[in-house]
Amino acid sequence: MNINNFKESWTGLQSESKFYKRLCLGLVGANILLGCFLFTKETIVVLEPWTLTQTAQLEQKKATRNYKEAWGLAVAELMGNITPSNVDFVVERLKPLLDPSIYNDTVRGALEQAQSLKEDRISQSFMPRTVEYEASTNKVFVKGNSYTTGASNYVNGDEEEGIRKEMTFEFVIDVNHYLPLFKQISVYSGTARTGKVLKRMEQAQKRQQEREAKQREKENQ
Repeated sequence: MNINNFKESWTGLQSESKFYKRLCLGLVGANILLGCFLFTKETIVVLEPWTLTQTAQLEQKKATRNYKEAWGLAVAELMGNITPSNVDFVVERLKPLLDPSIYNDTVRGALEQAQSLKEDRISQSFMPRTVEYEASTNKVFVKGNSYTTGASNYVNGDEEEGIRKEMTFEFVIDVNHYLPLFKQISVYSGTARTGKVLKRMEQAQKRQQEREAKQREKENQ
């Protein structure tokens, strides 16, 4: 046996063994870091909302605008199409979506509306036209036409078109444990009250107050 060749082979084996040990330790460390990352990272769910054609992403505490627009449109159609026969169903479907801060007022208002619809035999329908999300206020605006049909609109068993008016549903939607949470629900006639619209309304109101103040000054002179 050549002792020099043996020493070189033995030294090579020791070096190779040390290299693989370091490599194994590095792989173990990488797996531990990957496990910690995966454990702490929130799950992202990719959805295809039935009310929209674009993909939406949902996390435990947040969602993309498409997700919020889809839920805003769905709830607007649910609330906007109320008849004496489905009001109880609408109220029950809304309850799980409401934030505690608006739960009592929203349910009470819906029940009062339900009672009024039943007593007056009035039906409401809503035809949405646009959906808009305002990132600065986290608001979803669903604008369309609302139709109110009462008993007088039924002639010979045929339903005639009732009273039409422009209506906007305004929502503030958060996400809690992957579920939508409605923190604000407003319904009003006319166009959507976005931040720009509210600013114009405030400016117009301020100018009106200034004109009224000047008019009072002239009258007092």
